[in-house]
Amino acid sequence: PGFTGADSLSLARLGLREAPAVPEALVRANVTEYLGVHEANGVKLPNLYIALAANLEGSGREEAERLISAWEMDAAPGFITALIRVVGEPTADPKIRLLAGVVAKNAIGGSRERHSNTACWTHLPSQERSRLRGEIQRLLYLPETSTPLATQLTLMLAHISLHDYPRLWPDAMDEILEQGGVASRRILHSEDPPSLQSHLAAAEVKSRSLRAIKHVCRAQSQGRQGESSRVKSSVMRIMQQLIVDVNTPYDVSAVPRPSLSQAVSKVLSDWRASLDTFSKSTDPNLALAAGRVANRCLSALKEMLYVREASKLLEQLHPTLKGFIADALIYIEHLLGAMPSLTPEPGDERAELAIKGYERIVMCFRAIFEANPLECGPFLSRILQALLGSLFGETTNVQDMRWKLRNLLGKFLLDILDSHVFSPSVVQAYTNRHLRVEAALNQQIEALSDEGADEGVKGAREEVSRIGDEAAGRREGFEHISTLTGAVDGSLSESRTARLTYVIESTLAKYVALTPEELSEWQTDPEHYLETAGRDEPPQPDGETPRALGHALIRGFYQRAPTSTAKVLLNIQSRVRQMDTPQATLYREAAYRILGDFNTAPSIWKAYPADDLYIRDLRPILTLPEAQASLQSLVLTARAATLIGPIAMHLQIQTWLDAYAALSGLVGSSDRIIAVSAVSSLALMSAMLLKEQKIAMTEAENSRVERGEAALEAAKQGDEAKARDAAASAAKAERDALDTPTGHEILNKLSVVETNAEAILHRCFSLLDGLQEPYPISSVLGLVTRQIELLGPRVNKHIGVFAKSIPQAWLAARQRAEKAPPNSSLAKVGLTRIYGAITSLLTHLVARVGPTALSDSDLGPVLLSLLGHVLTANKEEDKDMEYVRDDALTLFETVQLAGGPAAARELSALLPAVSSAIEIEAPAPALAVIDGYLVYGMLDVLKPFLPTIISKIKTNILDLRDRLVIPQDEPPEIRRERPPRGLSSGSVRDLVSICGVVEKLIINDRTGEILTGDILEILQAMVQLLISLQNVSHRLIIPLHESLVETISRVLLISPNSLCRIAPGTQRQIQLIHALITIGSRVGFEEVIGSLISGSGLITGSSLAGLDSASSPASEGRARRHRTLVALSGIVNKGLIDYTKDIQVLKRIVNLGLRVLREEAERKKDLNSQTQKNVNLALSNTGPETAKGRHMKRKMLLARTDPVVSVDPHEPLRMAIRQVLAKLGWTESQLCEGFGWKGSFKPNLMAKLLRGETIYRRASRTNIIHSILGEEDHPFSGFLNVNGGQLETDPHGEPEIANADGPASQHEGPRIIIRTSNLPI
Repeated sequence: PGFTGADSLSLARLGLREAPAVPEALVRANVTEYLGVHEANGVKLPNLYIALAANLEGSGREEAERLISAWEMDAAPGFITALIRVVGEPTADPKIRLLAGVVAKNAIGGSRERHSNTACWTHLPSQERSRLRGEIQRLLYLPETSTPLATQLTLMLAHISLHDYPRLWPDAMDEILEQGGVASRRILHSEDPPSLQSHLAAAEVKSRSLRAIKHVCRAQSQGRQGESSRVKSSVMRIMQQLIVDVNTPYDVSAVPRPSLSQAVSKVLSDWRASLDTFSKSTDPNLALAAGRVANRCLSALKEMLYVREASKLLEQLHPTLKGFIADALIYIEHLLGAMPSLTPEPGDERAELAIKGYERIVMCFRAIFEANPLECGPFLSRILQALLGSLFGETTNVQDMRWKLRNLLGKFLLDILDSHVFSPSVVQAYTNRHLRVEAALNQQIEALSDEGADEGVKGAREEVSRIGDEAAGRREGFEHISTLTGAVDGSLSESRTARLTYVIESTLAKYVALTPEELSEWQTDPEHYLETAGRDEPPQPDGETPRALGHALIRGFYQRAPTSTAKVLLNIQSRVRQMDTPQATLYREAAYRILGDFNTAPSIWKAYPADDLYIRDLRPILTLPEAQASLQSLVLTARAATLIGPIAMHLQIQTWLDAYAALSGLVGSSDRIIAVSAVSSLALMSAMLLKEQKIAMTEAENSRVERGEAALEAAKQGDEAKARDAAASAAKAERDALDTPTGHEILNKLSVVETNAEAILHRCFSLLDGLQEPYPISSVLGLVTRQIELLGPRVNKHIGVFAKSIPQAWLAARQRAEKAPPNSSLAKVGLTRIYGAITSLLTHLVARVGPTALSDSDLGPVLLSLLGHVLTANKEEDKDMEYVRDDALTLFETVQLAGGPAAARELSALLPAVSSAIEIEAPAPALAVIDGYLVYGMLDVLKPFLPTIISKIKTNILDLRDRLVIPQDEPPEIRRERPPRGLSSGSVRDLVSICGVVEKLIINDRTGEILTGDILEILQAMVQLLISLQNVSHRLIIPLHESLVETISRVLLISPNSLCRIAPGTQRQIQLIHALITIGSRVGFEEVIGSLISGSGLITGSSLAGLDSASSPASEGRARRHRTLVALSGIVNKGLIDYTKDIQVLKRIVNLGLRVLREEAERKKDLNSQTQKNVNLALSNTGPETAKGRHMKRKMLLARTDPVVSVDPHEPLRMAIRQVLAKLGWTESQLCEGFGWKGSFKPNLMAKLLRGETIYRRASRTNIIHSILGEEDHPFSGFLNVNGGQLETDPHGEPEIANADGPASQHEGPRIIIRTSNLPI
């Protein structure tokens, strides 16, 4: 009515056949109230109402949402005001009112960061903001406002507080509480006397105001990270300085922060009044309403305590909060007296509200304790008594207790146990400080008294009193905690031991021991039991089960008093061992669970050696006959089997061997839970043995290298006898390392592993036939994988077991997946876990047995089937399979490595899936497979997929560039000290992998056409990264620098003219040259000390950079500098650098060249030395005929025949300097003067160089690689045929470097012939 269609929106566009009835009040407001305040082109109320109505219709929803979003994003004038007007119109459709509330809440903006520029609220004048805040509160407190709409109005106030509090709305808390109180009183005064309905309505209004306070405070404290920012007041002050309102350009520290004391007092007053009504009212409805209000008060108080303004109340605990603690403790004590079990009867709403009140009180206590534990000292005794009574009371039923209350109580107890304030060292330090300061102040008091300075004496005495109170408070708090834990100065009194024993016994019985429901599940669904109660790792502290809290509590007791807790645990275990009842057996099982959790606790195993525990307790249990055993005995057997794995590190060798053999027998148990428990312990023992073996082998390798260097040094000095002795000693380094007590233990353990291997493998695969759930299946497959790792080459004799059983396991997994219900764990995450376990198993098996596994008629098809299934899985339909994809790519790479080119070609059908697996955040696994094909020279196989591969690489490197390139406006000192925001080991690994693949693609390209399109963009991104990161100092940057320099240098070596394409523009080219010189000439700390990059775990370049991991940082640095010089010399020779304007560029190149010449002798020795190391590695560890050995030979030959490696740096540097002199028309002396060289040293060196002399004597080289490579064809046929270059070898296998324009220059050692027509060198 009163609204014509001419002013309306297009109904057809909104999907409406006719306009909805717009309330008359909104139409009138549109021309009177509304347009009188806002611009005429603002949002019209009728139009907004129609759009909201269309938003509820199916056909027009999309267009209406678009229109409303446009109004919001454009901050259309009057948008929020119009929305609030719709919300407050009682005659409007309730659904439209609610939708208007939701849109208004979102438009106001709930996050400073997200809505700082676009939030409509920020465009409103302060007067309009104030009017709307009052209108929102008025609507919130109307009794007729529905609960859903009230929720939206509450959130609106919370969002508004982010923008307006405290600058424009300093009294937000007080105003909300005051308006709520006024509305509540208005309702009560509307009737005389007030009826029950009036009381209930008033209580609801008060609840709404308290809920608004809660959400406003929560919005203000969203910046805190959990509870850590409240542990120390200094941290809180720092956070206050960092949190700045981005919407308002003012200094937050300059704005006076409002006090919360009045609001807190008001909330606590309402809490006490509501609590009084709750406890005394005889009307159940009124009592329940009052109880809800009381709990709302506590929720609001908890959130208020986390607002930064509350720090004034907490730093010196405000009397209001002290009074709250005292009253709350009375409430808790009365509650525990009336309901000690804390478990209300079903349907008892009053009791449920009382328990929820207890929860909220504990939340408030934790907030206060975190901020100021010291001043909680006087209340700590009663708090601990309440916590212990609630958690460990005789009638406490933790299974039926609300898990939220149970966890809150436990966490609060742990907060007290872990409090640094009440630790013995801090207490003693404060006591000592008190004594020292007191003595100093007393001297000052005497001096002041003699001078008659009364005020000074008074102040000093007050300071003495304050320090004494502080120390006393800490001592008092510590005494309360020591009463609980039983530890004071390392001694135990009988009463305290009894208290701690009771607490730990109660924890075991109430929280850790198996429940009747879990025992029933053991019999009816054993595999689900294994997934939950039977797992061998401790549960998470925040879990919903009592057991999680039980583990956390005992860990807390142990951390507080390790010796006392250890003695109590062992006394309990010893006492229960003498009992023979079902309950005692379950209690013993609980004690074993805790002991497994404390496998690394020294106090436990010092007091009770693990060998004694095994021989006296565990071994008799493991040998019990299963046929006659009770359920409780079976449970104890499974737990004993599970316990052996964690404590195996503490067992002596003979006990370890006996335990391993006993567990091997239990794998064949008829009880699946016992069998899987034995499997988990065997897997853990195997993992620890692998670690011991790795440590021993590392020590042996270090010894071998050390002895080998001694032999080399003796040979240099001409002492042949000493050299032979040292060489013989190096050859038996591994044997010597194992001829030690530790080595003998490892050999004995490996012997028992091999003895039991076949039986374990058969039993594991037999066990798989009876399992259905993913956790036990993956556990069994994990043990099989560990067996493969331990057996090493000896696994070959068990290949028949794998050939028979792995296909069956794969087929069974597929069949189970097809039959499983769609929502079962097996059909989702569970199947992924099984596939991952089978993939890991096959990866280790193929790595050990190589072609044997690939050629097996049973195993080969499983490999292809598994890889195909995982890699070709639809990402949208099977998202869980993404977690296995990296494992499958690792298996692909292993098969590719083991089977050589033939296997790689057979797997080429999966290359489309590999190409699509080059993901934006983790491309390295897929790129490793692509790299393998390029190493085999199979560019023809990759060619159909190159567009996809290169496109994915481009996407990845552009993303890495955006994350790693440092803004140019940052000061240089900050750019050096602070690493890029996106720098991580993962991003560096990805970039190194990209560099390796791109470099090989460029080398394999024989046409030179690849340096276009996407490859060109990739190289340009690499140039940007190199320029941006050249001065960054960070351990992760080193491999990134190496890879970028190598790839870009390789491009410039092959095609110097590509400089202008990969670095367009003269400025960018000069920047690139400087970056190459800066990084290429750098001598890192690792080079100086000769150690590997500490902790990075990264390769130090792509596969062409070094020969293998045996190369040292020093040798890699020399190779990098040599490669950079050769590349830059080629650019100078081509005349591509404009050094006429900046002679310093040329000076830096020449300085780098002189450095390279000085290192040339060492570099040549590096080449032979690293080759020898790789030969030794190939022969000793893998053998030349193993997959790794063959692959290593190919990489060595590639590195050895790389033309850059054999280039003498004298010639390219000489040619470059001559080119410069000719272009500038300068003499040598003029060039030296232009460089600013003083003295005669460097000018003399350059003069010798230009005369054709060798500046530094070169070391002799020996061809040690030809003997093991034999006549094997070079795997990179045509690899070095770039730009007309041709690789040739003389008939005697001694290559030489020849120049197309002159005779071959003879070298010492291996030589290469390169027929050059248009190469720069």
